[in-house]
Amino acid sequence: MKQKRKSALTQGEIQAIDHKPFIEPEVDARYYLQLPVDKFIINMSAPMKAGYGHFFFLELIQKLSQKYDQLYFLITTNEVDPNFEEDLLEKLDQPSLYGKVSYLKFGKELPDILKASDIFVSPYKAEGIFPSIILKAMATALPVISIQSKLSELVILDQVTGLLIQENDLDQAVAKLSTLIEDRALSSELGSNGQKRVIEHFSL
Repeated sequence: MKQKRKSALTQGEIQAIDHKPFIEPEVDARYYLQLPVDKFIINMSAPMKAGYGHFFFLELIQKLSQKYDQLYFLITTNEVDPNFEEDLLEKLDQPSLYGKVSYLKFGKELPDILKASDIFVSPYKAEGIFPSIILKAMATALPVISIQSKLSELVILDQVTGLLIQENDLDQAVAKLSTLIEDRALSSELGSNGQKRVIEHFSL
């Protein structure tokens, strides 16, 4: 029965995940990854290549850092274009970002990276195959903000299991993130609902 329901929902574009590594609590994740234990961590994870929203995320960092003192940001990846990586690292090397951002390449550490985070942001439009990293973030019970698309709407129920924003709309992204930062109850509710949805519909 579960397989039939999953097949109907995924439509061949959403690949189910093994949710189990992402639901086990990991209280020492931040210590293990050497991340600040007293900050609210916003995580972006995507291929380190052009077209995946990294520079948009940098704009978000600048805007939100001016508004809130308690934030810390993660840019994580497991797929790298060296030339693009060099460009991004140059932009990260500025005084206004010192002590506010970490760049991590991950392998088996992904569950810990997600468990160390408070919000997950996917700042690029999902087309073709839905990014499994979003499902993994939802399985970790993170509130997810993603770009609205026909594909993302199959997974993320806006205002219920996450938040959807328009592509390249910086003001909207800042507003939605601000809501989650300030309303921890809503953040927790979206994360919990998202986790249940992944386990029910998008899990192996």
